[in-house]
Amino acid sequence: SQGVALEAEGDTLRVRVTTAKKADGLDGEAGRFGAGRGVDRIGKHLQKALDSWQTRVPTGRLNKFLAELVASHPHPVRGGRQPRILFGTQAAVRPPTFALFTTGFLEHGYRRYVERRLREDFGFVGTPIRINLRIREKRKRR
Repeated sequence: SQGVALEAEGDTLRVRVTTAKKADGLDGEAGRFGAGRGVDRIGKHLQKALDSWQTRVPTGRLNKFLAELVASHPHPVRGGRQPRILFGTQAAVRPPTFALFTTGFLEHGYRRYVERRLREDFGFVGTPIRINLRIREKRKRR
């Protein structure tokens, strides 16, 4: 599919017309933009991307989402340990940045799964999502 996507570079927002199969959650309605075709539809997709660029998810709603996500599809066990997501918060908008507090490192595939589910459930269309991990240190015994 083709569409409009936003890219973040520091404080700069760049609009990108994409031909990728599924770039940043685009829904494939865009049609063709090359050679002047479909230019009238760019505005609609750009507005969707800009709206999701500024979307703020309340912490309570995000944590409920994360609890349901982990219950339905937990992180796989690696090396005898299973990292868990304890809680999360949205650290920033423009682009949406989430901080996940975990008991261990989350593999790339599982972070990608969390990102995809964030897009589906909260409507982040055409915008990058950043996920930062905050791994809890092991507690020292007294």
